[in-house]
Amino acid sequence: MSEFARTKIALIGCGRWGSLILRDLVALGAEVTVVVPTRDKRDHIMEAGARRVVTRMSEVSEVKGIVIASPTSLHSDHLLEAIKFGVPVFCEKPLTNSVMTAHEVLQLGGDRIFVMDKWRYHPAIIKLAEIAREQTYGKVVSLDTVRTQWGNPHSDVDASWILLPHDLSIALEIFGEVPSATASSAIVIGNELKQLTTQWNFSDDRTLTTVIGISSQSSTRQIAMFCEQGVVTLNGGWDEHLEVNLYDSRPSESAQQISTPGELPLLSELRTFLTYLNGGPAPKSNAQEAFAIVQGVESARKLAGLLS
Repeated sequence: MSEFARTKIALIGCGRWGSLILRDLVALGAEVTVVVPTRDKRDHIMEAGARRVVTRMSEVSEVKGIVIASPTSLHSDHLLEAIKFGVPVFCEKPLTNSVMTAHEVLQLGGDRIFVMDKWRYHPAIIKLAEIAREQTYGKVVSLDTVRTQWGNPHSDVDASWILLPHDLSIALEIFGEVPSATASSAIVIGNELKQLTTQWNFSDDRTLTTVIGISSQSSTRQIAMFCEQGVVTLNGGWDEHLEVNLYDSRPSESAQQISTPGELPLLSELRTFLTYLNGGPAPKSNAQEAFAIVQGVESARKLAGLLS
């Protein structure tokens, strides 16, 4: 029997990503009540392992924790509803899509709210944080991230709210803080944000450059950490290794590789949340850190002249 057997969870939302959350919660042994607005997909959700499917939170009772996987624009409403249950809440990123509603959630939810920043559980990102902390290749000078794809599958918010929180959470994991935006530029075509490029500064003058976009037919997930002696790169979200190119190496030399095997980030963060509900340590990305990320996204948008 799983160590999390009979841990009762309410899952709000069960769409493209929520269905994967349900899969992993069930695999970990949790008893999941799924809250969706209609019963159209009830049979499919039950076949996926849900214990119950309901249409309102008022039909949920006796849960140990709540997971929110609804569209970003609904996060604030669902968080405010979930807070009333007095149990820990694990919300998909971002916390909300406005500083005002994020602040309200922070004030009311306090230490019961956590955000599912899956990249903070990625083995390669955890290794990058270790390399930065130990100065394996000298002091880290800058971080450079590129996150591009074709299209935005989310109709309720633009790509800045979907993609940029990932890179700010990566910066938080590696450097322990969310940086401040100093400059930002956007490409907007037909009222749709196609690309956002932002410069950021950390409190110790290290820098971050982020590029997010939805006009590339190939998906790119690249994180490059520039150190005094070389650059350490993760070249794909599914890669299980980092590449190290030392500045004094010859052009013909292959990059060194650092193996970073480990559990898939979604499963890892859900395991952490269930462990927390059963007396373990708290998940990463508490409400205060999640609020800082919302502030960061909104700041980058304003610097780029994007309307709220």
